Amino acid sequence: MFAGARSGAALKNGSWGTAFHDALDVADDDLFIVKPRVNPFYGTKLAVQLAANDIDTLVIAGVSTTMAVQCAARDAHDRDLRVVVLADACADRSAAQHQASLDALALIVELRDTASLAELH
Repeated sequence: MFAGARSGAALKNGSWGTAFHDALDVADDDLFIVKPRVNPFYGTKLAVQLAANDIDTLVIAGVSTTMAVQCAARDAHDRDLRVVVLADACADRSAAQHQASLDALALIVELRDTASLAELH
């Protein structure tokens, strides 16, 4: 999937593949981290920004539960962050792969759905 995205330039900064969905409330002063690899901590200042802003909880949603979501969740867990994965805001090539990833992650993260996001403390 990621190789195909690269060859089709779908993940090029400024392209449709990196644009925020219109339904998201994105503010000019929001912090943006551009990740060069699957793991959002690799080659970025994500960990520094989380620490500088006294953030101890990472809420994760995304494409490729097997790759990107697992990488982010496992790395965040290793950094002693509280990790919440929004199961219904993640996807994978198949429902079986998605579920297998969620089952594996359930050992180290909180699994929630988007409806319960407002209850998160």
